[in-house]
Amino acid sequence: MDAKKIGTFIKMMREEKKMTIDEFAKAANLESKAIIEYEAGVKKLNSKELTNISKALQVPLISVIWGEKPNWEQKPAIHRKEKL
Repeated sequence: MDAKKIGTFIKMMREEKKMTIDEFAKAANLESKAIIEYEAGVKKLNSKELTNISKALQVPLISVIWGEKPNWEQKPAIHRKEKL
């Protein structure tokens, strides 16, 4: 996992939802200081923290892990007609 990419994603999503760090920390059941460190990419998240953050942001857990919104329009290769 890329801590910097995840942190950038968390900050982007938090700001998109117009949440302050304190509001987000409370919603995610985490400390404000930890949120600042995650968003800066200086602290890695454990599975519980990832889950809490995905719930607070109302995004799929995989989005937080990848640090990006999923592209639901792109079908997996096995569902495409063309061969790879």
